[in-house]
Amino acid sequence: MYYDEGVDFDSADGNIHCSIFIDPLTPEWNPRAGCGMDSWDFEFPVVPYLDTERAGNATVIHGAEPGLVFAHSDAPYAGQDPISNPTVGTLHPGETITSVGISCEALTDAIRCTNTTSEHGFLISRDSYELF
Repeated sequence: MYYDEGVDFDSADGNIHCSIFIDPLTPEWNPRAGCGMDSWDFEFPVVPYLDTERAGNATVIHGAEPGLVFAHSDAPYAGQDPISNPTVGTLHPGETITSVGISCEALTDAIRCTNTTSEHGFLISRDSYELF
């Protein structure tokens, strides 16, 4: 991940990979957070992707806006790319981490990330996702 400030972490089961960060290339979207997974048991909706559309594969927060489904073409979150970042922290159920204005909490089987100012965000688990 290329950012000025932030943190990367995985869920305790290692399936959910997340980042909270400030991206110097897209300041209008800051602060940002996102989580992707290795596997999931639901269908993400189709979303805009470059000049086309494709099924989403992550949930994100861009600034103070509501959470949304996003489509990435690569492994965008540190734990998904063990070559470039082989060790990231683990957020265990009951733990919370806050960085650059976004707070993420690990639940028993999910990660919930919220912009601390707008209270918009997402909840993601192997079984489902929720945007708010």
